[in-house]
Amino acid sequence: MQRIYLLGLLALASLPVSIFAQTPAVENIRFENGMQTAYVRIVNTSNKDITGFVLSVDALYEDSHIEHSLLLTDYVPAMLDRKNAGQPESMAALRAGDKKEVRLDLPARDGKWPTVTLQIKMTVIAYANATVDVQNDHENGLGNLIAWRKKAALASRKAAEAINEAAADSVTPDPNGVAISKLRALVLDQAQRKAGETHDSAEMALIINRLESMGSASKTELRHYATEKYNDAAYLEMHAQLKRNQ
Repeated sequence: MQRIYLLGLLALASLPVSIFAQTPAVENIRFENGMQTAYVRIVNTSNKDITGFVLSVDALYEDSHIEHSLLLTDYVPAMLDRKNAGQPESMAALRAGDKKEVRLDLPARDGKWPTVTLQIKMTVIAYANATVDVQNDHENGLGNLIAWRKKAALASRKAAEAINEAAADSVTPDPNGVAISKLRALVLDQAQRKAGETHDSAEMALIINRLESMGSASKTELRHYATEKYNDAAYLEMHAQLKRNQ
């Protein structure tokens, strides 16, 4: 496995990599599978825990084509899992002074991977105190991060409402089956709609899987789970209300 450690602007073989100095920052990059996969190490040199960030990636190919992409990494779901398990949320964040590595699958063009230049920079950095740094004009990255958190919150909130409705059904002998059916109907409805607010489909799928694993759950168990999802929604919504650092 080839390792490339970079600071500033270095060149190795035919692939120079530009790493823009920032706080926090991209510390180094290593490549695997030729140049198909990059592992980007992020170092948090700030004094605040990071809950998510967006990387801007520009890959230049031999034919001078530039492929631009954004890589969003969000630690809030893992932080929420820690919280629900009674553990410190910060264990899942990128804590002050720590480093974490993220994977970047580089796009192929005409069957070839970038062999000229790869430029990576952090454009959006969200912190545990619900503040955010946005580099230059990168509103799209910020919008993507906020939108995902809001969609995940909406999925939890809609699920909680549907589960409570199923638990309140005085006729059905299978309230969990009713809850699962309601959530599947929400998924189908969203797939058929082309407008209106949308929930995160992956988050909804996880909730459905959890209900399926609960088998013949009682109404009390369903109400307890619904309360958990309401709390999850509130947590996600809190982290979606980001204020810019001055």
